[in-house]
Amino acid sequence: MSFFNRRYKTFVILGDPAAEPAWTEQRWKLITDVLDPLMEKARDRPAVRSTQLREGPGSPNQRAISFGRIGWNPQGHKKWVHSASANNRNEFILAEVWAPARTVCVREHQAPDVYVTVRNNQCVPGDHVTFNPIFILAVALDADPGIVATAQASADALSKILGSVLRVRCDRPWGFRAGLIFRVYHDVIGHLHTVGLFKPGPLNERPPSLEIFEARWEVF
Repeated sequence: MSFFNRRYKTFVILGDPAAEPAWTEQRWKLITDVLDPLMEKARDRPAVRSTQLREGPGSPNQRAISFGRIGWNPQGHKKWVHSASANNRNEFILAEVWAPARTVCVREHQAPDVYVTVRNNQCVPGDHVTFNPIFILAVALDADPGIVATAQASADALSKILGSVLRVRCDRPWGFRAGLIFRVYHDVIGHLHTVGLFKPGPLNERPPSLEIFEARWEVF
């Protein structure tokens, strides 16, 4: 099976922007408790990548933070989550989880069993947003038996934690082939947090609805 042809049950949850951010220590602990059963069903260990910016000399210049390897465990989570007890001035952009790790998936030429992204929709602090964060959960339909049922229960629980203002799902491949001659793929699940999920144009001028999505999704 092609890396990009592997099919997924894919969930997107748009959170309540007034709620505590998903990347804070307390909130992320609730999220990991929900996701742990899925990660345990993956064919190999998960790995996390987080993109964050730190204020640098000559502010407002910022520079990316290097966290090194981040495992899916309490020690790994502490590397990047924002502690409520600390004066954290890092700007959170996103966190991405591949299970197994992305390097393993590339080496085995097989897309992940479980994929998760949480992205900060509030790029500029203080700007008005109608939803935050953007949370994506995808599980391979051909992975461990029962993983889809577990994922649905996980998505339901995550929706409550994030105070979802809209939650949708669909079955789709990891990526869509753009042409018959060249092996070019678009709207890849691993890129949806940046491109391919929403229609072009401003997202925060009206309440979230199915109308803002690029492809066909259903509310769950």
